[in-house]
Amino acid sequence: MPVNIQNGIGASRDSALRFSRRENPRTFNLCVDQDRVTLKLGISVQHADLANGDFVSVSDGRAVPLAPGLEFGGLIEKIGEDNLGRPVSSVITRCALCVLLQGLTPETKKGTAVFALPGHRTVFTLEKDAGGVHVGEFLAVENLYRSMGTIGIRLEADARRW
Repeated sequence: MPVNIQNGIGASRDSALRFSRRENPRTFNLCVDQDRVTLKLGISVQHADLANGDFVSVSDGRAVPLAPGLEFGGLIEKIGEDNLGRPVSSVITRCALCVLLQGLTPETKKGTAVFALPGHRTVFTLEKDAGGVHVGEFLAVENLYRSMGTIGIRLEADARRW
């Protein structure tokens, strides 16, 4: 009879992650440089609550699931552990993504604000009243028929131009 022995770095969270979703794939426009920071996970946030590709907010300097009313933190690139076994995340704070964008029309202007709606799958919209979190701005149309557009994400404090 096989015995499943869990030991080593990360063993304490292996069973919690076994059946969870592991990532939300993202398509990056690599013509725009990417900026990254390292953030610890929020105190009440478990590793299984977030996945690679999730958008996060920042609360008390820690990454938490995307939520209206909290500061936008970025896009999780990877989640790992520090040398003490505490979960940390590598967060992309500036990049360009190709996404399905609700409200995209031929009249949409470059620089229009883009909002992300919290949830299992992040929905991007140009509607300010949708209750989302401001994550960046519209850059270009990729495929108007499919409502695909390139958006630039960045922190509120980042004033650099695209």
